[in-house]
Amino acid sequence: MASPEKLPPSQPADLRPAQVPWGARKKPAKPAEPVVTPVSIPPAEPAPAPPPSAPAVAPVVATLSARKVPWGARKAAPAAPPPPSPDAMVTHMPWAEPPPPAPPPPAPKKSLLAKLVPWGSRKTPPPPPPPEDESPDEIAAAPVATWALPKSADTTPATQEEMDFARELRGTERSGGEPTAEQLVALLSRLPVRTKKGAPTMLSADDARTPYKARPISFEPTRWEIFKMWAVAYRRRLSVASVLLILALATAYLWRLVTLNAEIDRQWRVVESALRDRYALAPAYVDCITVFSDSERYTMTITEHGLKAWRSARTDHQVSAAAARMETVLTLLAKVMRRYDQAVPIKEGDEADASVQFARLERQRESSRQRTAELVQRYNATVENFNHQIDSMPGSWLAWASNLHEHSLMFARAR
Repeated sequence: MASPEKLPPSQPADLRPAQVPWGARKKPAKPAEPVVTPVSIPPAEPAPAPPPSAPAVAPVVATLSARKVPWGARKAAPAAPPPPSPDAMVTHMPWAEPPPPAPPPPAPKKSLLAKLVPWGSRKTPPPPPPPEDESPDEIAAAPVATWALPKSADTTPATQEEMDFARELRGTERSGGEPTAEQLVALLSRLPVRTKKGAPTMLSADDARTPYKARPISFEPTRWEIFKMWAVAYRRRLSVASVLLILALATAYLWRLVTLNAEIDRQWRVVESALRDRYALAPAYVDCITVFSDSERYTMTITEHGLKAWRSARTDHQVSAAAARMETVLTLLAKVMRRYDQAVPIKEGDEADASVQFARLERQRESSRQRTAELVQRYNATVENFNHQIDSMPGSWLAWASNLHEHSLMFARAR
């Protein structure tokens, strides 16, 4: 840029502001044309070639542009440095200077954590030298302070276990190392606990001061957990199988009830047939009695009523009651006939035949009694089993659904 001394002394007339009355509308001013002033640029001298180790510097291209600046605000440009002479020697090369030294690293901070040292590698400080006024015997007789013995205020003498414990610890210290954790726990667990009276008491398993022994943790599933996982995996099949199993059990139970009911009916027919054969002996007893006497009206009346009830019996209860009544009738007829047989020592004609017939009837009554007693006992056992199964919870539902009823026992037994 040119210096201000070469600029014209005054502004042209077209650059002066026009006089406009107050309050009138101002017209937009025409843009001023830029003033271009000639600038003299000295010829650039060739720069010295940089050393091969320095990087290449890109050339600087000067850009000329005009800027709108008020006339009075222009400042004088700083004076350009004089061009260097070609004979001058370049003594300052910033690219060739060595890099500045790196700052020293910061000092490490002191750690407050204890250094991990193996248990057996700790070195104990050597004991201080004994003073000159003490003799070696006094030093040997001085009590040794050990951490193993418990300190107590009372003067109770040490037990045998404590002395053994201290002896083992001394042997460990003389060997040059401290006891391991396993040895320490083993030794401390054997020490008894001292009470106020001084009597040593051993620690029990429920005492809080007993060393805790952790149980091993097992991650294997138990049998119950395995069964639950299996049941959840096969729940549909298990439900269908359960329903089928219940139906099968109910069918088997019902089949057993029906079988017992049929067996009761079959045994009842056998017992009824045996009782008919037995009670058919009553008319023969009456014929033998009438040979000896016709005055037994009471006996004949009871026999007639018993035979009538037996012949008219239809249900189980009626047959049982009639059988008990006929047993009484047979007993009474045999008693009366035995009395007449013993009352007449000499028998003639019909009386002798009646005595022979009475002896034959007694043998038949005894054989029928044994056979009937066996059949009635078997029948009663079957009836008790059937009634017990009907009275139970599942049997009552099945009996109600299949219309099965209880049976009465045969209380009359042959005598």
